[in-house]
Amino acid sequence: MINTFFRKLKLVVKDQSLRKRILFMLGALIVFRILATIPIPGVDVLRLEEFFANNQFLGLLNLFSGG
Repeated sequence: MINTFFRKLKLVVKDQSLRKRILFMLGALIVFRILATIPIPGVDVLRLEEFFANNQFLGLLNLFSGG
């Protein structure tokens, strides 16, 4: 099982197109995680936490779905 994993890993490293796609995806995830820590101006975090604590998620879903 480990042998097949390393064999597939070698194929990923050799294939330039696949390697570029994987590196792009990892880079996008890193950028997303960095930007997720930056607070958005105008958003009250306490009110947002209170909103989700009151289980009003279905009301929000209803609002976005047009129902």
